[in-house]
Amino acid sequence: MSNIKTGDIVKVFYTGRMSDGTIFDSNEGKDPFEFSFGVGHVIKGFENAVLGLKPGDKVTVIIPASEAYGERNMADVLTFEKKRLTGGNKVELLQRIRIDRGDGSYSMGTVIEMTADSVVVDCNHTLAGEDLMFDITLLEVVSA
Repeated sequence: MSNIKTGDIVKVFYTGRMSDGTIFDSNEGKDPFEFSFGVGHVIKGFENAVLGLKPGDKVTVIIPASEAYGERNMADVLTFEKKRLTGGNKVELLQRIRIDRGDGSYSMGTVIEMTADSVVVDCNHTLAGEDLMFDITLLEVVSA
């Protein structure tokens, strides 16, 4: 049984794949990835995957979208008049842009459709709706 507890620093190597096998992120061959356990720095499914591991353990897990970046939310697909966007007519299809929410906060989104006067921006996380596979090697746990 793992002795990992909230606030501990967890160090891992990992490779993340989409359901079709495409690698979307990896730190293999780089410095270990470090995160504080239990404080929301990583997706829930990733934390659940390391819970119970000991240094040196390796695991491959499939994390459902609900424990990763969530399901796609159509309320986060927004339509704007081009003239309201910084850069206006200079935006391009599939460009990532910043959307000011008007309350001091902002979202990032991807331009998924354009007309002469408007753009449709998807503000869902790029991995929303995806079940993800991770190969994880637990390297070290540093007590808080």
